[in-house]
Amino acid sequence: MSSERNLKEQRLHPSSLAFSLLKYLRQFLAPIALMFFVSKESDSWEIYGAFIVLPLMLFEAWRYFNLRYSIANGELIVRKGVFFKNVRHIPLERIQSIDSSQNFLHRMLSVADVRVETAGNTEPEAELRVLSIEARDQLRGIIFTGARTSKAAKDTSNDQESIDEAERFGQERFEFHLPAAELALLGLNPFKGLAILAVGAGIAGQVGIFENATFLGFFHVLLEGASFADHFSYAVLAVFGLGLAILTLSLLATFTILHDFTLTRDEQEFRVQCGLFTRRTTTIPIGRVQYVLVKSNPVLRAIGRSSIQIETAGGKHTPDDQTQKWLMPVVRNEYLPSLLSAIDPTIVLHGLGWHSLTHLAGRRRLYRALRASLLLAIVPCFFLETWGALALAVGLPIVTVLLLLFAHKSHRAIAWAAAPFGTLLREGVFTKSVGIVLAGRPQAITLRSSPFDRRHSMVTFRIDTAGAGADGHKIKIEYLQRDVAEALRDQLLFDLETKGQSDGLVRSS
Repeated sequence: MSSERNLKEQRLHPSSLAFSLLKYLRQFLAPIALMFFVSKESDSWEIYGAFIVLPLMLFEAWRYFNLRYSIANGELIVRKGVFFKNVRHIPLERIQSIDSSQNFLHRMLSVADVRVETAGNTEPEAELRVLSIEARDQLRGIIFTGARTSKAAKDTSNDQESIDEAERFGQERFEFHLPAAELALLGLNPFKGLAILAVGAGIAGQVGIFENATFLGFFHVLLEGASFADHFSYAVLAVFGLGLAILTLSLLATFTILHDFTLTRDEQEFRVQCGLFTRRTTTIPIGRVQYVLVKSNPVLRAIGRSSIQIETAGGKHTPDDQTQKWLMPVVRNEYLPSLLSAIDPTIVLHGLGWHSLTHLAGRRRLYRALRASLLLAIVPCFFLETWGALALAVGLPIVTVLLLLFAHKSHRAIAWAAAPFGTLLREGVFTKSVGIVLAGRPQAITLRSSPFDRRHSMVTFRIDTAGAGADGHKIKIEYLQRDVAEALRDQLLFDLETKGQSDGLVRSS
């Protein structure tokens, strides 16, 4: 490999020691504060704090001088360890993405935390904390240039396939910045705000706010001697205030995570940048996208918008790096075809031959809804006795009708399609989605059947990709006819074998 594809051994940015100190101070802030408040005047609590922090900082400094990274012979090499030395060799072609995050202090010092993701692990293959922005960009450029060079060298026996791959993903460059008004549309999601409010209520309950005499006394004074009209007005104001609080929390969470969202396509990779307090940057090679999901909730559908999510073979999304999933959080429907073609020019969602499930599958969903309604209605009887019987008499018809209606609608919404660019699944009642496992990306194909499935010659058909991770199966079709599922499986296997990509594929029945 040429010298420009190599990188001499480098250390982390010197400020990493300061960030390590801040990390330990955050961890030991409570114990040190406790020492300060409980210690006597004659005691030196600063010495106790030093006994805790200084040994850790010495260990961190030793680790800093023992951690080095380099690139040689088509591999990223990370050497670390104090007592136990660890040398990790990561082939460049296995690297799926290089992500970086910057909080406010990182941005002031022009540094970033860098994570190297591959397809093989549930954790980052390498974490480099902290690198300068110049070192991060240099590392990113060398890795992805080297990965493409290594892949091209392996494909020299089939030059036409390399040409086809280059033509497939193209070289078009663009940059798209998401306006705040468009981002606000994504924040109009009550479920996100409701989840935050529930967490806040749980914390308030743990610290006893709801049992506070002042808190309870306020409501007692407010409601004492109030008329029916006053009670009704207070109830309306409470509902309105609760809804406003839920939407406000949802908007704040959305703007905090996705502030200044920018999507850039540069040659054969996407780059996503966003975040208000912590600025995250994710680099995604286009050729390694495994799965595409187009979603639209009722609010987005009403105004002609959708969202696009993608997964690479890394596919590891945690609460701290949930921005990785977005290609575009909000996009006008007229721009969908061009963005999907930026992933793969062969993706066309119009004119597909969609296949619905059978009426028998619909009846089985209805039976499942009936069982769920009976369970939900009977449970109160064991805890509320007379009131439980009343809940059963009143609630059973309502719950049953709602669950049956939802089961019917969800059955009508499900459809699948097989296209040259991949396998698709359309589903959803309130939030509608179209998931696409791209051609050549399946890693496991599973046909699973229960005794009831076998009685009706049905299976649950599943397709996993290398990016499935903790999110589960990318394509999952319940109550699919066995002969149809077997034909689809055989077609997928034939396509993979034709392209020479069937090695390592997991097949299960």
